Amino acid sequence: MFCLCIVPADLFQLSSGPCTVTADHHCIRSSNFPWDYGNNQDCVFRSLQNVQLSVTAFNTEQGYDRLTVNGISYSGTTGPGGVVVAAGQDIVWISDHSVV
Repeated sequence: MFCLCIVPADLFQLSSGPCTVTADHHCIRSSNFPWDYGNNQDCVFRSLQNVQLSVTAFNTEQGYDRLTVNGISYSGTTGPGGVVVAAGQDIVWISDHSVV
């Protein structure tokens, strides 16, 4: 599961997949958050403005289920806190076929 919010409050858009964006567009989350996400998922979020990420929860299958931000993959319990994402850039979530 993961939940990333932005500082200051800017905007995200879900381009594809079963993940969610909060109603205020401030946070992106894995599907079923705060419970386990599903197998074989992929989601793409688009940053609508320059944003700095703040991780409120991050726990994925180490090495297999990953969130990619600025070309760097994050998995396990270390998320992309403090990472700046430029407007128009994508954040990509992929989970494999087992263990969530």
